Amino acid sequence: MEKKILNRLMLSLSAVIIFSAVSNSEIVMLSRNLTEKHLPSSAVSMKSGTKDGMLACWYDEIDNGSLYVQKIGINGIHYWNIGGKQVDINLGQTYSEDESFPEIFSDGEGGAALIYRKKINEKEEIYFVRILADGRLLSKPVCLSSEFAGYNYSHKSVKCDDNTIITAWENFNDGDFDIQAQKTNMNGKKLWNKGRELTVCGEPSDQRRPTILCSRDHVYFSWLDSRTNPEEYGLSLYANKIDLNGSYTDFKDKGKLIFLYDPTDGAGETGSEKMFFYNHNMVLSERNSFITAIEKHKSDIDSYVKIIKVDESLNVTWNYDIDDQSFQSMPLITSDGKYGAFVFWVDGRNENSSVYGIRISPAGDVITGSKKGTDLSWTSEKNSFMKELPSPSLISGTAMDMNTLVLPWTSREEGRLLHTTIDLRLNPVFKQSNEVINENSSGGRYASVVFVDGNIFTVFKIDDNIYADINSYQNLPDEMKTGEINSYCFPNPFNPSSKIKYHVPLSAHVKIRVFNQAGQMVTELVNDDMEAGNYETEFNASRYASGFSFPSGAYFYRIEIVPNEHFGKVMTETGRMLLIK
Repeated sequence: MEKKILNRLMLSLSAVIIFSAVSNSEIVMLSRNLTEKHLPSSAVSMKSGTKDGMLACWYDEIDNGSLYVQKIGINGIHYWNIGGKQVDINLGQTYSEDESFPEIFSDGEGGAALIYRKKINEKEEIYFVRILADGRLLSKPVCLSSEFAGYNYSHKSVKCDDNTIITAWENFNDGDFDIQAQKTNMNGKKLWNKGRELTVCGEPSDQRRPTILCSRDHVYFSWLDSRTNPEEYGLSLYANKIDLNGSYTDFKDKGKLIFLYDPTDGAGETGSEKMFFYNHNMVLSERNSFITAIEKHKSDIDSYVKIIKVDESLNVTWNYDIDDQSFQSMPLITSDGKYGAFVFWVDGRNENSSVYGIRISPAGDVITGSKKGTDLSWTSEKNSFMKELPSPSLISGTAMDMNTLVLPWTSREEGRLLHTTIDLRLNPVFKQSNEVINENSSGGRYASVVFVDGNIFTVFKIDDNIYADINSYQNLPDEMKTGEINSYCFPNPFNPSSKIKYHVPLSAHVKIRVFNQAGQMVTELVNDDMEAGNYETEFNASRYASGFSFPSGAYFYRIEIVPNEHFGKVMTETGRMLLIK
């Protein structure tokens, strides 16, 4: 019972900050026509080394499938056509987030480079196109997958330090899937293998769903591979390393196993066949190593998240399991900027659906959050609503700016799109804010986010159109950005009293209430207007409101601060106290 209450109320020995508010930000429509839109993606626009706005692209069903692109300035003004600029047509009508998410990158000169798929004469091809700062196409779109027969799916790209783009995809031909790749400059010139795509892995078994990462010296690829379990259709994880010129290293076109799928592992005598795909994005760590997070299903009702560190020679140096005997799924990994990683996932423990997160160091130590993750999606509403994180196919599923990380997610049945904003300076405590961005979003899998000069741009879908929310992060005072209430109680454990010390960052109305393990309020300690400053109040367990003393056990104090000059923004912090008699 206590564990369920702890998760439901976001209570732990560490204090956690939550802002609960509907955003007062500006919402700009990016698209404009009556046909259905699909799979929006976004990126920061750069010009002469300066951020000058946000880039977005999406698929539109008009003209037998079209690719559209849009640029929005910091002030919300459209750079190109009001409803977006049509880049290409006759793409086909297949829109799968696992195979077809268009990718967009800044060209460094105020324009954009896009990677997308196109269906031609019953074939699927991967294309590159560049849009100049004035909205003109540099040239006709360039086919990256032109040299091999078959169908090409599931492209994934990365922009390198030299302003080139490397793209990987799966090619299906004669009943076999292989991984292929190509590197292009911003003029669309194909740089590898004399213009012919490079085969990253060409083993007879199936290679699916590539991901890609670029270091200073090499390009790393990972993919799902059936060669270890051809009878059970089990998909293990392989990786390969190729230099920046497209030359093979020690692993040629075979790659190396970094995670073995065992169909009998934890799933009974025969196990369950691994016939579906799982996520496996990578982030760069120190000395050309990388960290990846995958979803390991042990049965139809049980799964967990595994985090793996792989060194420059593709040797696994450590792995860490997040397994709470429930259902951890859809991991989303992002760099913490210090060679470690944040991993977020949807968690089904305690019969709830929550967004959990953990921060792990380059050495594999948990440095933020509890060992099995911390609930980041607590709200006052029911926690049973299904949560959705951005698709791992999106380059901008999270955004980081200096000391702040923003994670969008959706409460699916409600259609509520929210931001979780995390202060990166505070370890080992997660300090984060949750803010409602929109009440009618069409799904968190399609939400992407970027920082542009103190503004958070969030791209999302409502019904048949694409929108951008521009949230002026810089307009909030620093105290509200970081949420520094910094409360603690001492002594803890205690008998019979403990003092709660806390900081009010700016003039506000303050409430402090105490709850028991059943979530019932047992006393209110503070309900008053206060100026900015440091305060303390006492919780005395020998004086119950009805005249009886408090029983032994866990209690939870909750601080709510409503700033006078920012009405609608609510800062809250919750902490756990243990009474031992």
